[in-house]
Amino acid sequence: MANLYKPKYKQVNTKTGEVIVRKGKKWYARYRDETGTMRREAMARDKRVAQGMLEKILKRVEQAKAGMIDPLEEQAFRPFAEHLDDYRKHMKQKADSPRHIRESCVKIKKMAKANKWCRVADILATDVQTCQR
Repeated sequence: MANLYKPKYKQVNTKTGEVIVRKGKKWYARYRDETGTMRREAMARDKRVAQGMLEKILKRVEQAKAGMIDPLEEQAFRPFAEHLDDYRKHMKQKADSPRHIRESCVKIKKMAKANKWCRVADILATDVQTCQR
């Protein structure tokens, strides 16, 4: 079950104190992903465009349920900087020292710059092995 909607919000008129209920400008989609989790995503201002975006999402969900999409493929094409931020958060949650976190991230950034990594899919084991420490 997936649907499109415009969220409503309340706005108070400061002069009269009257509460006005308005609809948002963007369409939002509510759907269940491949794991069964309810998701809510902003779509577009035009309803037809938003409907097309939702159909594309639902098609991807169905393919993932059928095992036609590799979940690792999606991660491989995320920007490298996002992965580095996730790794930094992981180290903080493990209670690593701030110095260790900083030094590790600096080394990784240097390797990424030297080897022109933009995505995780760009990383080769030989690139990591040949980088100077």
